[in-house]
Amino acid sequence: MRYQPICNIYDSSVFGYEALSRGPEGHTLENPQNMLLSAIREGLLLEFEIETILLALDSWDYSDNKLLRLFLNISASTLVKIFLTEYMPQARELIFAERIKHSHNRTIVFEITEHEKITDIEDLVLVLNTLTNMGFEFAMDDFGEGHSSLKLWSQIKPHYVKIDKYFTKNLANHPENLLTIKAMVQIGRVFDSKLIAEGIENQEDFRVIRDLDIPYGQGFLIGPPGTTLEDTRSISKKIAQDGRISVFPMLKKNRLNFNIRSLEYEETPCATRMTTCLEVFELFSKNKQLYSIAVVDEHKKPIGLIDKIAVADKFSVPYFKEINGKKSCVELMNSSIKVLEADSNLQDLLDVLSSEDQKYLSSGFVVVRKGRYVGLCSAEHVVRVITELRIEAARHENPLTSLPGNLPITQHIDRLLASKNPFVACYVDLNNFKQFNDKYGYQKGDMLLQLLAAIIVQNCDNKLDFVGHVGGDDFVMLMQSQTWENRCIEIIEQLNRDAVKFYTKQDQEEGGITAEDRHGVTRFFPFTTLAIGVVLIDGSTSHTGETISELAAVAKKHAKLNNTTGIYVLNSVSNG
Repeated sequence: MRYQPICNIYDSSVFGYEALSRGPEGHTLENPQNMLLSAIREGLLLEFEIETILLALDSWDYSDNKLLRLFLNISASTLVKIFLTEYMPQARELIFAERIKHSHNRTIVFEITEHEKITDIEDLVLVLNTLTNMGFEFAMDDFGEGHSSLKLWSQIKPHYVKIDKYFTKNLANHPENLLTIKAMVQIGRVFDSKLIAEGIENQEDFRVIRDLDIPYGQGFLIGPPGTTLEDTRSISKKIAQDGRISVFPMLKKNRLNFNIRSLEYEETPCATRMTTCLEVFELFSKNKQLYSIAVVDEHKKPIGLIDKIAVADKFSVPYFKEINGKKSCVELMNSSIKVLEADSNLQDLLDVLSSEDQKYLSSGFVVVRKGRYVGLCSAEHVVRVITELRIEAARHENPLTSLPGNLPITQHIDRLLASKNPFVACYVDLNNFKQFNDKYGYQKGDMLLQLLAAIIVQNCDNKLDFVGHVGGDDFVMLMQSQTWENRCIEIIEQLNRDAVKFYTKQDQEEGGITAEDRHGVTRFFPFTTLAIGVVLIDGSTSHTGETISELAAVAKKHAKLNNTTGIYVLNSVSNG
């Protein structure tokens, strides 16, 4: 047997060990998976698992580890057979009566493996309830792999759930897995299950796991199978001494999460070919909010639209009501309409709004589901909703640079402050950018901003330094790197050097451009350069996101006046 440590991520203490079996060294059966498959193939899974548990209990040092939990791997079928099958009393007594009663049984955790499908959930629940009443605990192994499912989690409600290493490996670089584990954390709270992250192999993934509020971890970073208790304690303590928080990877969004349903289209009354012109006129008269009425066929498929203004114009003509009032409303109908399916996405709508034919914009769009009429949506409402969605999206991610926007910046500052660890807040701004933008145009201005974003990201440690784009030429760096000063200097030097290339040859020779300042006065402006205002945040001081923003703005103003280095450092303790 080899025992792999599991640590408490919050305080770096050793929480327990998982008993892992190994076959003869150098043999093909040294691999535990090969042993397990061979046992299944030979029809000896039950005997193999029982012997493994006996060996794990025999080899466990109870005197040194009596306060630690011992995780024992066992399949659901073996667990059920030991407890509920009458011809297994000897094994049951051997394992439970003779062995576990001497082992401080509150420390034993039965870890239900995922290599087989559980066919009789009722028997398993009965056994697990019995174990719990006896003081034992149980865990679900490798959640997200094999037969470990959310349904099983809800049925057995385990004390612990072990997150499969597929989700934790290189977690610091996989935003999709981060979101998945966040969901697991919420589910764990619902079912009162504590999570154990398997496969932790590096400090960056450890930070993310810790910052996701997962209490326990296991993996080669904490200790491989066979690590002694003292070595595990030493390793865990060393890991925990680094209190710097993780920078969560962000999922890039190429388009807004949007469809017609987001518009809450109006289920307005519709007309048919049998509806008269007078009836349509009366509908508009009674419903002041109506701007259009759809005309549908016998299958409720739209064939045209009747516009309120057009009807008012017709009925204002002398004798129109008397002559045409009883005729079919198709006389008033515009058959050239824009029809959108209820599951149309944002791009479909943008194509409509930007097309050359704009006559339908006043009367709106007809919304259908599988071709059948369900309602109308005005163009004005579409534009307003899209604008609101874009503004909201920009709070999360700047559309020009794809860097985190104001909301993630605020959230990360809050996490930094909650950690009580020191960090550096940097406010990045371009000098003379407005004049450059006015002369060379927005396209070239955007290219310069994208270059700046790339230079900042390139020179920051993406595991420790958070980079955000507030808007325009304002960027934020929240840095935990000890080499933050050298990184800032390199960012300034690169940008100042590369920005010159955006100017024409003549402007380069003259050293800048002539343009109007903010007061309308024409004067000479040197090349665009970078300024970084730096605020040193002591983790022991009391700050809020708002005070940090104010201090960073002050530091930035001083930095813009510093023509020598472009950096100004403000100590928040002495100045805050």
